Amino acid sequence: MKTVVRFLFLFVVMIAVAVPAYSAAQAKSAAPAKAAPQAQPADPAEDAASDSYDNMEVLHVFSCEMVPGVTEEQIDKMAQLKLKALRLMPGAEKAQVHVLWPTAVTSLGSTDFQIMWTFPSYSDWGKFWDAYSDASPLAKADDITEGKVECPNSVIWESHRIVPAK
Repeated sequence: MKTVVRFLFLFVVMIAVAVPAYSAAQAKSAAPAKAAPQAQPADPAEDAASDSYDNMEVLHVFSCEMVPGVTEEQIDKMAQLKLKALRLMPGAEKAQVHVLWPTAVTSLGSTDFQIMWTFPSYSDWGKFWDAYSDASPLAKADDITEGKVECPNSVIWESHRIVPAK
């Protein structure tokens, strides 16, 4: 699981680096056009001069499968354990954890539920990721829950808060 998550992180970092560079090059070569609405900062009090990626909430969503014999209540307790460990990590002090149970579904494939971690910014997520190691609090929580839940896939989302126009 740790190897898969680390591979996914490398892939996401490559995208995170390439997209802004590609977008900047495209913007320079394109003719001036009507400016697109900008994403709103996650917290309006944040420094407006900071990097725009630093003002976007980061959602790390894991697609999970239940192991036979494990209940929803046990999954929620495992998520609580991981939240406690997650918040001990640098950059994750304000992280949140949500367990998403489907109530109406057309097709989830082998996904039984999702676990979503939210971070206030990419900087916070990066600090957390840089601090993750086999000896970190979250890795120890991962070891405790090993074999009780399988979350083989994850996606990192950039969240843009939309506010009503003035």
